[in-house]
Amino acid sequence: MRRGQQVAEHQLTYLLFHQVFVYPTLYIPLLEIFNENKIPAFGLGWGDITTFDFLKRYNLLPEYKSDIKVFVCLMDSSLYIPTAKIAIYLRDNNINTLMQITPVKLSKQLQVANSKNIPWVVILGEDELKRGVIQLKDMNSGKSFLIKKEDSIQKIV
Repeated sequence: MRRGQQVAEHQLTYLLFHQVFVYPTLYIPLLEIFNENKIPAFGLGWGDITTFDFLKRYNLLPEYKSDIKVFVCLMDSSLYIPTAKIAIYLRDNNINTLMQITPVKLSKQLQVANSKNIPWVVILGEDELKRGVIQLKDMNSGKSFLIKKEDSIQKIV
């Protein structure tokens, strides 16, 4: 690499860093609003949105991988206790579990699980509770299984 090219790249890097990612600002008039004397002040503000956009544009963001294996849906506030017991059961069996703590539409809960790349979803409704089973949904294949919670561990692992 020739010296001129190195200098140009250095200048471009300097320009990107100081003009795009870091916003230098003079704060001299800032103290006046508090009835204080002007004092020379300088500050830097990191441009997080600009940095994110830059990293995204040039495919420099790492791929997000979740260590959560199961998302437990909450269908109704009356089902909070039995739903929480399922989440506790899964956690007691060393399965990383995330539980919805406020009831919202099932489609929204499935979107959350999908956006976090969670491979399994547990759904417990009134019918499942009466039958003593849970609905276990494989988010990769879209298949659902009605099984006892004790049998879910083998399926998930």
